[in-house]
Amino acid sequence: MPDAKKIFTVDAPIEKVWSFLRDMKQVGSCVPGCEGVCIVNEKDTDWKVTVNFGPFSKTIIMRAHTTFEAPPNKGEWTATGNDLYTKGSVELKKISEHKTEVTYWSSVSANGILAKLAEPIIRLKISADAAEFAECVKKRVEEV
Repeated sequence: MPDAKKIFTVDAPIEKVWSFLRDMKQVGSCVPGCEGVCIVNEKDTDWKVTVNFGPFSKTIIMRAHTTFEAPPNKGEWTATGNDLYTKGSVELKKISEHKTEVTYWSSVSANGILAKLAEPIIRLKISADAAEFAECVKKRVEEV
């Protein structure tokens, strides 16, 4: 299962970073390919995501579920769609009153007919997506 880990620093208090990362619509605005997030309940959300596989793209609906939370330090989730399964986590560490270290980790696997085709592309793309996500989170949290 291809995975990516990105560690980055945000110039904001840990509580502010946690608040942003706990707001799934805000997080969705930073996820590459995310076209919308629908809140189902406190732990579940539906995500409309367009996934690019080289010259092909596919729009899927994924149900994300928060599997663990320890505010404001750690959150974990899984998400399942017709052809993809993801899981991930964020860990926050207070560096100072106004600086927070974020460790973002995610893994993605393709299911069914896409699996053999998609896994090599996912392996190449997942690190770039993690970097794009981290840059967006940093920018959005720091500008508020």
